[in-house]
Amino acid sequence: MVPSWDDKYSIGNSDIDLQHQKLFELAKKSFIYANKNISREEIRNIVVEFFEYMKEHFKDEQEYMDLIGYPYLKEHTMMHKDIIASMSGLIKTSKNVNDLKENLSLIAGKWLVEHILKEDAKIEKWRQSQLQYAESEVAEKKLYQFTCNCPHKIHLVPSHIYKKILEGKTFSCMTCKAVIKIKSS
Repeated sequence: MVPSWDDKYSIGNSDIDLQHQKLFELAKKSFIYANKNISREEIRNIVVEFFEYMKEHFKDEQEYMDLIGYPYLKEHTMMHKDIIASMSGLIKTSKNVNDLKENLSLIAGKWLVEHILKEDAKIEKWRQSQLQYAESEVAEKKLYQFTCNCPHKIHLVPSHIYKKILEGKTFSCMTCKAVIKIKSS
């Protein structure tokens, strides 16, 4: 059975997440229809809807990965192509409605949902690591304001010196020789 969408599957892009939610719904619909007595035309309509939506989603997801500079874009794109090719092959080789229903269930559960839960999750994990790196870079470049006995003089202290001051090390103004102190607001 297909799991229900959960925000823990989010990849940090609301448009892609909404598409993933729709794909979960289509996968669930596929499982429901796979266990019903339906016509070849009905199952064909579900397959076409699923197939077309997957292609649209994969295109959008690849554009998003390109936009954020995801380093495994080529490999991920190949996985998308493999899923589409496998789906196309399974549909073409289905001999009857039951084969088609079974193959659709396999595609919906194994390939698509597992792909979202495992491979697409790597996109968000990488994006989060980049955000943390960027935040630490900004923190490292932050300057703190200190004063001394010189009138109207402000010393801009980088974070690595600021950390040393917090640890008890003192620094003095080269002009007035007074120990610098954090500027009060």
